[in-house]
Amino acid sequence: MGKTYLGTLCNRGHDHEGTGMSLRGRKGRGNCVACKKIYQVAYRLINREKMKKYGKEWHAKNKEKNNAISKKYYLDNKERMDEWQRKYYLENKEKIALWHKKYQQNNPEGFKRRNRKYRSKHKEKAREQDRSYVKNLCPGYLRGKIKEQMGLPTSEISQEQIAIKRELLKSKRLLKKLREENSNELIRESDCNEERNRAVRL
Repeated sequence: MGKTYLGTLCNRGHDHEGTGMSLRGRKGRGNCVACKKIYQVAYRLINREKMKKYGKEWHAKNKEKNNAISKKYYLDNKERMDEWQRKYYLENKEKIALWHKKYQQNNPEGFKRRNRKYRSKHKEKAREQDRSYVKNLCPGYLRGKIKEQMGLPTSEISQEQIAIKRELLKSKRLLKKLREENSNELIRESDCNEERNRAVRL
């Protein structure tokens, strides 16, 4: 026996899939499922702060249970959840970056612990991310360089300083590349001269 059944049409006229009847719950008074959802949404909106407080308290008391429920739901709906996460990330990149920055500033120790845990679990992926981080001159990498060289707190490093540092490193990398190319050219030229001298001696 399911949790719901088709019953008489409710006062709001919630017709379930053209049956002329409303979908009702077996528990309690057999209320219309659609009406119940509307009531729940309205209640949460009116009592938002109360619901947030209750949610935090419940999560703190039932952390393991909540994590187990969340994990099971994710595994049962992995493809749909992954697609939703990708879509959400692409649509909210700036918002997510701002949230991460704020979280890192307010929870430095917690952020470090989480980062260490992730890196120990995904070593190869972490190394690849590090290489990409340095290669693409990401803001976090540049901020770290400025902090290391100037001794400034992360919160006091401006976007202008990051932009200047990026251009300086780009110039250094270009100069290094040109030196390497010139060095290789000189080596090739030296090898050619040696070949010519050998040919003359023969």
